[in-house]
Amino acid sequence: MKFKLLFLFTWFAICGLVAQPPGPHPRGGEPPFSERPECRKHMHKEKVAFINRQVNFTDAEVKLFWPIYDEYRKQMDDSRLILMTVRRAPMNNEQEYQNALDIINSEIAKQEQYSRDFYNKLVTFLSPSKIYNYFEAEEKYKRHLVKQIEGRRDKK
Repeated sequence: MKFKLLFLFTWFAICGLVAQPPGPHPRGGEPPFSERPECRKHMHKEKVAFINRQVNFTDAEVKLFWPIYDEYRKQMDDSRLILMTVRRAPMNNEQEYQNALDIINSEIAKQEQYSRDFYNKLVTFLSPSKIYNYFEAEEKYKRHLVKQIEGRRDKK
């Protein structure tokens, strides 16, 4: 069971990594709304409320979960930034490609370790059903965001 959850979590993390758009914003200029700090704060608050409702955390669990989650998210975001930087860098010879591949492989291994560490911390205070519900809530939240974005596009 633990392996399945870890596999699912790692799979979603890697899929999210691969789905990142290449390069800077194509229109240039100001970053898109979703990349602005005020939007990120709003999205984080919305995500916290959404996941808390879906998982039905107790107050004690909330106090333990979110600091661990925020630490994990920062580690993953930092790693994704490294990967994006490497993938965007111009490469002129085989050695530069090899160095990039080594960094990519190292970062993916780090992300897998971050996911294992996150899961291992969760099992110390959450039941298996709440951990499973958390992973499900993450996916539901992603679908919720996609629907919001699609709704905004339809209004334009």
